[in-house]
Amino acid sequence: MARTRSLVRITVELWREWRSDTIQPGPLFEAVNRELCQNNDDRMFVTMFLGLFDTQTGVLSFVNAGHPPPHLLRAGGDAAQIDAKPALPLGVRRHAKFEGRTLALQPGDALFVCSDGVFEALNEKGDLFSIERLNRELSAANGAEPIEIVRVIKNAVDTFTGAAPKADDVTALALRWRPVEQKSGALTRSVDLLIHNDLAEIAVIRDALDQLGNELGVPPRVLMQLQVAADEIVSNVVKYSWADGEKHEFLVRITANEGGVALDIFDDGKPFDPRGAPDSGRPPSGTRPAPGGVGIQLVKKLVDDFAYERIAGRNHTRLTKKWAANPGVKEIDP
Repeated sequence: MARTRSLVRITVELWREWRSDTIQPGPLFEAVNRELCQNNDDRMFVTMFLGLFDTQTGVLSFVNAGHPPPHLLRAGGDAAQIDAKPALPLGVRRHAKFEGRTLALQPGDALFVCSDGVFEALNEKGDLFSIERLNRELSAANGAEPIEIVRVIKNAVDTFTGAAPKADDVTALALRWRPVEQKSGALTRSVDLLIHNDLAEIAVIRDALDQLGNELGVPPRVLMQLQVAADEIVSNVVKYSWADGEKHEFLVRITANEGGVALDIFDDGKPFDPRGAPDSGRPPSGTRPAPGGVGIQLVKKLVDDFAYERIAGRNHTRLTKKWAANPGVKEIDP
């Protein structure tokens, strides 16, 4: 799966560099599939749903390679799986053809994609969670924020399975289309990321910053500085917010517009205002800096605003970075 993810990204970048037409998921899948079929002596395969979503028109172009079809949650209506009959999984037949399909979303519609471990989850009696139960849960959650839809389904599966062991992964993604409103020439993009206290997941934040930055044309220097600052703050949350050694999750919200980028971090760990970390100065040669010292001072130099407050038992840290084109913005080399 990791190799497939990398191949898709590489193929997209090569398409953008070498071709002038719009990316088509069918030919993209065929290229990735040919690569996966090479030297595949172990006969490994992967199912995948790939959708390219036009945020201006609401049109989703997609290909389904052996994956469970997503659910469409019509605004104010019920949830139902879309008509996306699965093709062969990737890695099965080198010259397989993949037909692209389209789906038109209306403002307020939501899309829910999951692995088969969701509806094939078993309870202690051996009963399936089932597609029908998933439809009911999604219909009841329609109108909620995407992050809440995912949370509702996860909790429903956990409650249903109880103490029964999970035989497969339970993975889900939700999005809702809200056409961007244009006011006084300013466009705004926002994304919520549910992150676990695992340093490896910081890469998800970097990817999201890159995507929003590319959509709005944020200067690479601004993005890089905010990414360095985000790495430091989120690393502190992951390492020091919880002392029980258990798995925890927290929310990272990225908001970007034509004036700047804001990163909001919400966690329910122990109270901690990172701005108060002492300036320990440059460490002696050959030694590591003290935790929370040099890194926090660097964050203060890289961003234009660094705020913190404790609300309802949660830490809320906000980093704000203005565009370099705006007056008064610092030019700092990280």
